Amino acid sequence: MSVETGNRVQVAAHHWRARFVANGIDLNDFDRTVGKTTEWKDWGPNWRAVGEVHEALGREAEQHGRTVSATAGYQRASWCYHLGKFLWFEDARQHAELRERSVAVYQKTLPNLDPPAERLEIPFEGHIIPDTCAAPKRWTARRWCCWSRGSTHPRRSSF
Repeated sequence: MSVETGNRVQVAAHHWRARFVANGIDLNDFDRTVGKTTEWKDWGPNWRAVGEVHEALGREAEQHGRTVSATAGYQRASWCYHLGKFLWFEDARQHAELRERSVAVYQKTLPNLDPPAERLEIPFEGHIIPDTCAAPKRWTARRWCCWSRGSTHPRRSSF
């Protein structure tokens, strides 16, 4: 392990720990995964492994009709996949797979969120801008809310 590579893991962990824990990464998962990630090349694969555990828990809960637990498992899996690809570009194929899994698993949570949400694909200048929109039942038709995942994490805006 080179000093630079080891430092990349510790720098990323130190800089992003609070943000990712605040956004739903379990503190124990974060500390355990960072602790076993001694080289930067392992960052994405290690977070993928943690995401797979949460995705399996979500799937098991879903099979037993435990919607709240399934949603929580899928959300955590999505965040783990996101963290795995965030700032990690060591393997383009794995990075793309982590991105796709993060989005696909997160979509499973949308109808069960409070308020429920739906994915939007907004055409703009020949491209698609993905977004997530939620409208609580108590709001009027003129007022709604969007979460924009952007490049890093969901943002909430009310209109």
